[in-house]
Amino acid sequence: MRRRIVFQGKEYAATLTANSWRIVDSYGTVPPTSIEARIVKQLGSPENAEATAILAELNRRGVEHLCHFTNVHNIESILGLGILPRRHLERNGIPFKHSDSLRKDGRLSYSSLSISRPNLSMMHSKITDKGRLASWAVFLIAANTLAQDGALFFPSNASSGRYVGEPAEGFQGFESFVKSLPNLGDEFDQEEVMVPFPITPNQLLGIVVPYCPSSQRYDFGDNLRKRGSSFELRRPCGGAIKIWKARFPFFPKSYDY
Repeated sequence: MRRRIVFQGKEYAATLTANSWRIVDSYGTVPPTSIEARIVKQLGSPENAEATAILAELNRRGVEHLCHFTNVHNIESILGLGILPRRHLERNGIPFKHSDSLRKDGRLSYSSLSISRPNLSMMHSKITDKGRLASWAVFLIAANTLAQDGALFFPSNASSGRYVGEPAEGFQGFESFVKSLPNLGDEFDQEEVMVPFPITPNQLLGIVVPYCPSSQRYDFGDNLRKRGSSFELRRPCGGAIKIWKARFPFFPKSYDY
């Protein structure tokens, strides 16, 4: 792994080799030991180098959340249990409604996410199928979730099946993460992140539901409440989570529920 870092106004290149950092300046010169030690401290321990680099890049790019597209009928379960891979749901008899019946990626032990916004091409095909606009929801997830071990970063939509059979190791780590970051000028980017670990209810930041006529909205009953100028949805385990409406494809937009 290679990183560029600015220290005291000077740029250095840091390369992780044999579980240690090698630091050189723009001329290929190793800095004095005292400076090298301070740069290494800023980079973090080699054992956590990938996670540290991912968190630093998320912060540099201003990434505030991840997204998980799901059927609106899964909201209550997710608020109580978190986001769980399909295989876990099936093996434990947890009811759910899938948003992708085919899962050509073949990785049923992973949950699918995207960075900053949903994969809009995929979402458009789902919500326009039989006019099911009111049946979708997007969970916003803490961005630092990506620092956990095991995340896979794909430069395009894995559900197309194009990466089936390829080793997971080829999509892990900082370099794969950078390739998966969306080009903010293209609203129909299809980069995808897949995680094998549960996303806990505490890692959920909010929910976005479609802006549609009240007669078509999912009825949250007494769990939905107004809080100041916004709305919240009660969590089964206590507390509440914010909920917004959005007009497709302009995401995210904040509207009162």
